[in-house]
Amino acid sequence: MGGIDGNDTTRGPFPRRLADTVEAVAVFCAVYAATAVGGPLVAAPARAVLGDQAGATWTVGHEVPRLLSHLGGLATAVLLLGVYLRWRTRGRLSDIALDAPLPWRSAGRGLLVGLLLGAGTLALAPSGPGGVGPTRVVALGVLVLAGLLARGTAEELMARGWLLHALARSLPLPLAIALQALLSAFALVLLGEVRAVAGLVAAFGFGVFAALYVVWDRTLWGVCALHGAFAFTAGPLAAAFGRAADAPVAALPPVLVGIVLLTAALRRRGGLPR
Repeated sequence: MGGIDGNDTTRGPFPRRLADTVEAVAVFCAVYAATAVGGPLVAAPARAVLGDQAGATWTVGHEVPRLLSHLGGLATAVLLLGVYLRWRTRGRLSDIALDAPLPWRSAGRGLLVGLLLGAGTLALAPSGPGGVGPTRVVALGVLVLAGLLARGTAEELMARGWLLHALARSLPLPLAIALQALLSAFALVLLGEVRAVAGLVAAFGFGVFAALYVVWDRTLWGVCALHGAFAFTAGPLAAAFGRAADAPVAALPPVLVGIVLLTAALRRRGGLPR
């Protein structure tokens, strides 16, 4: 798709490029908002049966509805973007790097990178309240990881799949990377998941890192696995070990190191596509 694969698509008239940019952002916002509604709707029956245990992490009553919510959000994103691409461009999800069949080597590498990135965050995170026993982590770990892999896939499909590729058709790729990172960070702010300036900076940095990873890996599957594994290790797993989960300051150094390494790797390949 234009820009991200090296094709120069920024030579059209400015009004057309501006309209395409506005459309890309509008679609991203609409789909993101729909996932924020669709996910909880899917999980509502399970919450009604199991009771409201929103604050009781690492319990069945919390993790099962959360898994269903993440799966519902992913299904919403796939459905809406798939329909939009078919209607608007006669395209499909493979046009935004979600190619099939799943490239297992790329997904496995992304999973490993995400775990390493999260481990660095966990090591730097300050001590938090309590923690849970290893029995719960072993019993519920797969459930928690599966939910965050679903959520990571949904967010990557919207941000680094649709938004990055669409912006790269009308903007230079470095600007497209920065803009999609900023918009995805502000989306987290609007959802109430980022509340401090440090969190906004960390979310922006991760957006840049993830976009560079997609350009380097040439597929979306790797960064989907990376996002889910990173969220799992730096979030629930960190909390289980008595660390402050999702500490934004702790996440910044590993993310910045990743940006530097990816920039160097892309330079050896010839730099960002123009």
